Amino acid sequence: MKIYRVTALIERDMRKFLRSPAQMMASMVFPLLQLVVLGYAFGGHIKGVTVAVVDQDRTAESREVKEMIAGIRQGPQTFNVREYNSLPDAIDDLKSGFVRGVISIPHDFSRRVYQQDRPQIALVEDNTDQFISSELLERVQQMVDQMNAPDSGQGAERGQGERALTIRTIAWVPLPGDPDPEPSDRA
Repeated sequence: MKIYRVTALIERDMRKFLRSPAQMMASMVFPLLQLVVLGYAFGGHIKGVTVAVVDQDRTAESREVKEMIAGIRQGPQTFNVREYNSLPDAIDDLKSGFVRGVISIPHDFSRRVYQQDRPQIALVEDNTDQFISSELLERVQQMVDQMNAPDSGQGAERGQGERALTIRTIAWVPLPGDPDPEPSDRA
């Protein structure tokens, strides 16, 4: 008997709801509005994330990569770039949380550029925050795509054409006691 009363109440309220277009619109619009407002409040754009850059090659080609990274820093100010002299120091700061990612330019980078032997840069990231990790990977991939674009001027004169620069990402959650990842060993 109680179920019949509850069913009658539900039926009565549904009839009222379906007869009122204002209630139907409010029930659809307000939740969507709330999602949009909260989405912009908690997500969206990141600023001031520190990224380490380790240049083990120290040549004109590696400086070009560092200039592209500096362009990312000066553009939308998404990342602060900190240069390191050694990869272990940068990885230690990644483990400690001082940087959110490490971009490593290997020692044979310029040789591989000139030989057109698929030069690579390594990206080691702290993937505890997926939003920042994906944004970092997207920005670095944009930089690589821009560098791979055929040169219309000086690069064509040097006979470079397309470089086929690639990124090797190492998504890594730094936990105490984890061994340091070596970008040269992993694919």
